[in-house]
Amino acid sequence: MTWEETGRKLDESLDLFNPRNGFVRGGSKYSSEFVRRFQKAQGERNNRILQAALERLEKIERGEGLYEDDEPLVIPGADQAFFNNKLYAQDVSLMAHTRKPRLLLHGDGSVTEEIVHSVRKPENDEGLTGRLVGGARILTVRNYLYSYAIRTEADFGYGEDGVWGIDWSSSYSCPPGNMRGIHAPLLVMGMTAGWEYLASETIYDMAASEDKTLVFVEGANHKFETALHCETYPGQFGDTMKTTHDFVARWLERFLA
Repeated sequence: MTWEETGRKLDESLDLFNPRNGFVRGGSKYSSEFVRRFQKAQGERNNRILQAALERLEKIERGEGLYEDDEPLVIPGADQAFFNNKLYAQDVSLMAHTRKPRLLLHGDGSVTEEIVHSVRKPENDEGLTGRLVGGARILTVRNYLYSYAIRTEADFGYGEDGVWGIDWSSSYSCPPGNMRGIHAPLLVMGMTAGWEYLASETIYDMAASEDKTLVFVEGANHKFETALHCETYPGQFGDTMKTTHDFVARWLERFLA
């Protein structure tokens, strides 16, 4: 079942791949007006889908659903892939740096404390909303509500250094919200070539732990591997897998004494 019938009907005024909205192949720089308009519509759509899913769940639990236990849910244009309908995949000035100076591990073994910048490059020059595979998010009502849904607030948005307008505690599966209940010693690591590296700072800031460490690995991607395509010269970032695990080992050693 879908509540939005197709991924082939786009609002051109909100299409981030439309040149009239600031899209440039190989790297865009959207206007602040378009960014705000896009994010406002994105937050409102999120809450519409959430409300519709809750209404379908009520019907399922009353025995009025399409099936006894659950229902299919297809959300056009919402595939979880990094570059699918996400402004900061094309415009790397968004989600680009930390809010405060943080520790940064370099490939030559040195460690600095600075405002940490992403080394990502623009990705994907093609809109995927019209596709089922790779464009839509294919879920069930219960699966969506239990593991993916979260409430956005009226001021939802994000800029150069973070996200705002999210009710982090509206989902059991939301790491930032969960961190409010974490009091144990904590190590948080962000990968500067990764898609979600800036989430590390939010997670760290929201953690209740008194003993907590935040550190970033320069040039590592989401899987800790060296993002060779982001290097300005060969070997710039070194072996990021080794850098990451060496730091984890050193951090853990103090608990083994």
